[in-house]
Amino acid sequence: MVRGAAVCVVGLDTNANFTVGLQQAAEFLALNCAVYSNSTNPNRLFAKNSALLKAVFICSSGGKSGAGFSPTPQTDCPAQPINRPAPPVGSCTYNNLVVNGGALTFYPGTYCGGLTLTNSANVMLS
Repeated sequence: MVRGAAVCVVGLDTNANFTVGLQQAAEFLALNCAVYSNSTNPNRLFAKNSALLKAVFICSSGGKSGAGFSPTPQTDCPAQPINRPAPPVGSCTYNNLVVNGGALTFYPGTYCGGLTLTNSANVMLS
Protein backbone atom coordinates (compact mmCIF):
# COMPACT_ATOMS: atom_id res chain seq x y z
CA MET A 1 0.00 0.00 0.00
CA VAL A 2 1.22 3.45 -0.94
CA ARG A 3 -0.71 6.49 0.23
CA GLY A 4 -3.68 4.25 0.97
CA ALA A 5 -3.68 2.66 -2.49
CA ALA A 6 -2.50 -0.73 -3.70
CA VAL A 7 0.44 -0.84 -6.11
CA CYS A 8 -0.95 -2.22 -9.37
CA VAL A 9 1.90 -1.72 -11.84
CA VAL A 10 5.64 -2.12 -11.25
CA GLY A 11 8.18 -1.89 -14.06
CA LEU A 12 10.65 -4.34 -12.52
CA ASP A 13 13.84 -4.13 -14.58
CA THR A 14 16.23 -1.77 -12.78
CA ASN A 15 18.39 -1.21 -15.87
CA ALA A 16 15.84 -1.19 -18.70
CA ASN A 17 15.76 1.59 -21.29
CA PHE A 18 12.21 2.14 -20.10
CA THR A 19 9.86 0.24 -17.84
CA VAL A 20 6.69 2.30 -18.11
CA GLY A 21 6.13 4.44 -21.18
CA LEU A 22 3.26 5.84 -23.22
CA GLN A 23 3.13 7.77 -26.47
CA GLN A 24 0.89 8.89 -29.33
CA ALA A 25 -2.15 9.96 -27.23
CA ALA A 26 -2.30 6.65 -25.32
CA GLU A 27 -4.06 6.70 -21.94
CA PHE A 28 -3.26 4.43 -19.00
CA LEU A 29 -5.73 4.90 -16.15
CA ALA A 30 -4.89 3.32 -12.81
CA LEU A 31 -7.45 5.34 -10.89
CA ASN A 32 -7.40 3.31 -7.67
CA CYS A 33 -3.74 2.33 -7.44
CA ALA A 34 -0.10 3.38 -7.74
CA VAL A 35 2.34 2.93 -10.65
CA TYR A 36 6.12 2.44 -10.16
CA SER A 37 9.15 2.25 -12.41
CA ASN A 38 12.13 0.53 -10.75
CA SER A 39 14.52 1.55 -13.56
CA THR A 40 17.26 3.88 -12.34
CA ASN A 41 18.03 5.09 -15.86
CA PRO A 42 17.06 8.74 -16.41
CA ASN A 43 13.74 9.45 -18.12
CA ARG A 44 12.65 5.80 -18.07
CA LEU A 45 9.14 6.67 -17.04
CA PHE A 46 7.67 8.58 -19.94
CA ALA A 47 4.42 9.94 -21.32
CA LYS A 48 4.88 11.93 -24.51
CA ASN A 49 3.04 13.04 -27.64
CA SER A 50 -0.24 13.75 -25.81
CA ALA A 51 -0.17 10.48 -23.79
CA LEU A 52 -1.60 10.36 -20.26
CA LEU A 53 -0.68 8.18 -17.28
CA LYS A 54 -3.11 8.79 -14.42
CA ALA A 55 -2.87 7.01 -11.05
CA VAL A 56 -3.25 7.67 -7.33
CA PHE A 57 0.55 7.90 -7.08
CA ILE A 58 3.32 7.66 -9.70
CA CYS A 59 6.94 7.06 -8.78
CA SER A 60 10.21 6.38 -10.63
CA SER A 61 13.55 5.18 -9.28
CA GLY A 62 15.14 7.11 -12.14
CA GLY A 63 13.73 10.11 -13.88
CA LYS A 64 10.71 10.96 -15.99
CA SER A 65 10.15 12.43 -19.40
CA GLY A 66 7.11 14.24 -20.76
CA ALA A 67 4.21 16.07 -19.19
CA GLY A 68 1.42 13.51 -19.51
CA PHE A 69 1.18 12.52 -15.86
CA SER A 70 -1.47 13.03 -13.22
CA PRO A 71 -0.20 13.57 -10.58
CA THR A 72 3.37 14.61 -11.43
CA PRO A 73 5.61 11.60 -10.72
CA GLN A 74 7.92 11.57 -7.78
CA THR A 75 11.47 10.67 -8.88
CA ASP A 76 14.45 9.06 -7.13
CA CYS A 77 12.12 6.67 -5.29
CA PRO A 78 13.55 3.49 -3.84
CA ALA A 79 12.81 0.43 -5.96
CA GLN A 80 9.44 -1.07 -5.13
CA PRO A 81 10.06 -4.38 -3.37
CA ILE A 82 8.36 -7.42 -4.79
CA ASN A 83 7.46 -9.87 -2.05
CA ARG A 84 7.10 -12.86 -4.33
CA PRO A 85 9.44 -14.77 -6.61
CA ALA A 86 9.61 -13.86 -10.27
CA PRO A 87 7.28 -15.96 -12.39
CA PRO A 88 8.85 -18.95 -14.09
CA VAL A 89 9.43 -18.74 -17.83
CA GLY A 90 6.23 -19.53 -19.68
CA SER A 91 3.86 -18.13 -17.07
CA CYS A 92 3.52 -14.74 -18.71
CA THR A 93 -0.02 -13.60 -19.40
CA TYR A 94 1.29 -11.52 -22.33
CA ASN A 95 4.67 -11.08 -24.02
CA ASN A 96 5.67 -7.83 -25.71
CA LEU A 97 2.07 -6.63 -25.75
CA VAL A 98 1.29 -3.68 -28.03
CA VAL A 99 -2.05 -1.92 -27.70
CA ASN A 100 -2.32 0.08 -30.92
CA GLY A 101 -5.42 2.24 -30.51
CA GLY A 102 -8.78 1.21 -29.13
CA ALA A 103 -9.87 0.51 -25.56
CA LEU A 104 -8.78 -2.43 -23.43
CA THR A 105 -9.20 -3.46 -19.79
CA PHE A 106 -6.19 -5.14 -18.20
CA TYR A 107 -6.83 -7.82 -15.61
CA PRO A 108 -4.32 -9.06 -13.01
CA GLY A 109 -1.52 -11.00 -14.64
CA THR A 110 2.13 -10.93 -15.63
CA TYR A 111 2.99 -8.76 -18.62
CA CYS A 112 6.48 -9.76 -19.78
CA GLY A 113 8.88 -8.22 -22.26
CA GLY A 114 7.37 -4.76 -22.26
CA LEU A 115 3.99 -3.19 -22.76
CA THR A 116 3.50 -0.51 -25.42
CA LEU A 117 0.44 1.74 -25.59
CA THR A 118 0.19 3.90 -28.70
CA ASN A 119 -2.14 5.65 -31.17
CA SER A 120 -4.78 6.83 -28.71
CA ALA A 121 -4.97 3.49 -26.88
CA ASN A 122 -7.18 3.73 -23.79
CA VAL A 123 -6.32 1.24 -21.05
CA MET A 124 -8.13 0.72 -17.75
CA LEU A 125 -6.78 -1.47 -14.94
CA SER A 126 -9.25 -3.85 -13.34
